[in-house]
Amino acid sequence: MKITLTNTAYQDFAGEELTDEFGKPLTLKHIIIRALLTQQQNDPSTGEEKYHRYKLAENISSAANEIELTTEDAALIKKLIGKLFVPIIVGRAYDDIEGKTICKLKED
Repeated sequence: MKITLTNTAYQDFAGEELTDEFGKPLTLKHIIIRALLTQQQNDPSTGEEKYHRYKLAENISSAANEIELTTEDAALIKKLIGKLFVPIIVGRAYDDIEGKTICKLKED
């Protein structure tokens, strides 16, 4: 599964740029890397699983615009994003990972 990693920051429904707690724009690459490297409370991951997440984050970090992921890795990334981020970020990231086009509502 090929995922496009753009440098475009996600926006809320009003068009405002979404940022992290340090004011850094939230891009898909940033979100994926953060989800992979964040250790959540009550996370029973083994050392091997953590190492896999680290190597995956390293590969994504060094990727230019696209990266090829296995279906399992894409599912892992989505699961970790779903646990770490708020719904608007989860929705935007899931759409990008799945290659869905974001539909905008027409203004009356």
